[in-house]
Amino acid sequence: VAFAYAGDIWIVSRDGGDARRLTSSPTVESDPHFSPDGKWLAFTGEYGGNPDVYVVGVNGGTPRRLTYHPGADLVRGWTPDGQDVVFESQRTGMPDGEPQLWTVPLAGGLPTRLPVPRALYGAISPDGSDLAYQLDRPWEVEMQRYRGGQNQPIRVMDLKTYAMYKLPWTDSRDQQPVWLGSTIYFISDRDWMANLWSYDTKTKALKQITHHRNYEVESVSAGAGLVAYEQAGDVHLYDPATGQDRKLDIRATGDFPWAMPHAADISKALVAPQLSPTGVRALFEARGDVITVPTDKGTWRNLTHSSGVADRTPIWSPDGKQIAWFSDGTGEYELMVGDQDGLTPPKAYKLEHPTYFYSPQWAPDGKKILFTDAETNLWVLD
Repeated sequence: VAFAYAGDIWIVSRDGGDARRLTSSPTVESDPHFSPDGKWLAFTGEYGGNPDVYVVGVNGGTPRRLTYHPGADLVRGWTPDGQDVVFESQRTGMPDGEPQLWTVPLAGGLPTRLPVPRALYGAISPDGSDLAYQLDRPWEVEMQRYRGGQNQPIRVMDLKTYAMYKLPWTDSRDQQPVWLGSTIYFISDRDWMANLWSYDTKTKALKQITHHRNYEVESVSAGAGLVAYEQAGDVHLYDPATGQDRKLDIRATGDFPWAMPHAADISKALVAPQLSPTGVRALFEARGDVITVPTDKGTWRNLTHSSGVADRTPIWSPDGKQIAWFSDGTGEYELMVGDQDGLTPPKAYKLEHPTYFYSPQWAPDGKKILFTDAETNLWVLD
């Protein structure tokens, strides 16, 4: 099983265990796909400063670049004969190109566009006759239970006649179709959570495969008799022959320099700016810390010094003496209120119904703080 973790490509046994890292660049590698003969891995790499198509042998080695367009080329799979890599690109069209599927030879050469007007994801059937694809590129991918124009059914095109039909669908978000034999597996939220579904193109039978209720299925792939999918940061293998679903116990160990304590330049990471009531200092959030800086004379102050904690959305009190912000230092968000000079520890206020909170605002008299939450409730802290 190949997967992406910590910006690199890894391989692990179907049984799980210790994973072997295939790439180790400071850039991001993603979207790994085995060739049909199992000898190559195609993936999206940024070695040249731009997402392009690369291949590397399953035993490791130097990756070989296949595309060179300045736009993003994202790997989607292989042609059934293993001679070409399938990728998605928005390289044509102005000013904003539509996603389209292309192929590029493993041996190198110019890309060729597949005969479908637009598609974000797609996979060619094992016999090479049909293309199952996701038509549109949604601009809001994280909205749960969305029902609207961004949602489209999975489509299947005959690559010889160009005849097309749609999988059974009402209004759900269906995405990332893959083939295993004559069956199409895809992600759908038709049960109000993104789960794995299947459609048998011979019997026309639609079936729900997984029933996750906590975290959604994020990606899916298929090959060699199994369906692999990602859910809650774990890799699962589903065996259609037995109906068994297994979560793999994977150990990925490495140096991970990005996880080591290090100094970082926050000058380009300052958000949520706010001027103090006196105009003497400015308040910012940066990389999970709350920071104030002088508008003229003085020095900067880090009020939180909380590596590994998200301190966010700070606001000045009306008199400029205190600052309030949200912090998840305990594992759940609390509202913190501290002196603006940072000389004494802030006071933490535990919030009911732990969730994600937004938009804190002080009352004009400084005695209450108003804020909202992810469920669109309005709260007041006295």
